Amino acid sequence: MTERRRHPAVRAGDEGARHQILTRYNGTNDSAEEYGDRAVKLYDIFERYNAPLRG
Repeated sequence: MTERRRHPAVRAGDEGARHQILTRYNGTNDSAEEYGDRAVKLYDIFERYNAPLRG
């Protein structure tokens, strides 16, 4: 069986870093900032369900 590599991840407590990454990935204008706000909320939903699976 091949070994699974863990990629660096933004941890649950790094909300500011998550927002900054998601916003910057989508641009530098106001719409990118708004998208970053929405994306962080969605990320938090997925994180709530996936965190227990990672242990």
